[in-house]
Amino acid sequence: MRAFVVCIIFCISCCLPYAARGEDAIVDSVSVRLSFLRGVSELDSALCGNNNTLRRLNDVFADSAYVINSVSVRGSASPEGVFGENNTLASLRSATLAQVVGDISCGIADVDTLRSGIDWDMLSGKLESCQEKWAPKAIEIIDNTPIWVIRENRVVDSRIRRLKRLERGKAWEYMDTIFFPGMRYADCCITRSKKMQDQIPLSAADASVVESEEPVEITPPFM
Repeated sequence: MRAFVVCIIFCISCCLPYAARGEDAIVDSVSVRLSFLRGVSELDSALCGNNNTLRRLNDVFADSAYVINSVSVRGSASPEGVFGENNTLASLRSATLAQVVGDISCGIADVDTLRSGIDWDMLSGKLESCQEKWAPKAIEIIDNTPIWVIRENRVVDSRIRRLKRLERGKAWEYMDTIFFPGMRYADCCITRSKKMQDQIPLSAADASVVESEEPVEITPPFM
């Protein structure tokens, strides 16, 4: 649930700059996702519906009925491995998607790259619906343990280390198999406005009829 809310906030934040353009503007957003293999930032079009994502992007940028307002991308990595390298990997995935968008749009779309990293909110959301007995403890660790636990100017513990110790490593193995593959992704949010000329205006004659329309009293004939 939390991951869904974060996705909605991501899309809404892309739309906000265009919400005040007037009641006549028709603005919508399109969100797509590319998936990646462990440790990989290069595009694999055959992986997890990536072909469908590429087709959807082609359709969006080829739709002449709309004007593109903004394009934002962000990448994510799963938490196994070295923390700094995971953040770099997430950034590389967002760069891959930004390049894909640039190629498909023929460079007409300016892509805003948002901060990328490990999507802890997604992991917490998955754990909220997990039936394993250790899931609440894992959520507590994510919510209450900083990335690095520092005492006297040195690292003594970390969020990832505590998760790895949970249930003697069984919780980590479960998450690595079930949850982590879905955290290796790059998201793209596109906001667009429908071109005003594509909206059919009332003709002058139609407008006059609408403005002059009033109830008419009908007198029944004599019986």
